[in-house]
Amino acid sequence: MNSEQLIDYLALGEKDANDLLYELNPKLEKKFLKACKDLAKIIDEVRVKYPDANIYVEEDRPLLLLGNSHSKHTSINDVAVAQMQMEACGSLDLIGMIDGGGW
Repeated sequence: MNSEQLIDYLALGEKDANDLLYELNPKLEKKFLKACKDLAKIIDEVRVKYPDANIYVEEDRPLLLLGNSHSKHTSINDVAVAQMQMEACGSLDLIGMIDGGGW
């Protein structure tokens, strides 16, 4: 079911997105939440030494930064350079699978 079909189906009010996920596989929500918890543990471990470490998503690529991506200590011209310098590692595994922005 593509997004357009999904929106139409959900508008019927019979089921919500969580119901549909459960029907697909009852274990998927738990697996997703565990993956998020595992990422949080990694950040906690890195923050022992680098307290501003975080996960930054650049396009569809999650990056582990050792510092704040938009630090007040960098000028507008330096932001991209500073971000790249703080990148400890990144993954290409989620290309085409991440979407974001404000609601």
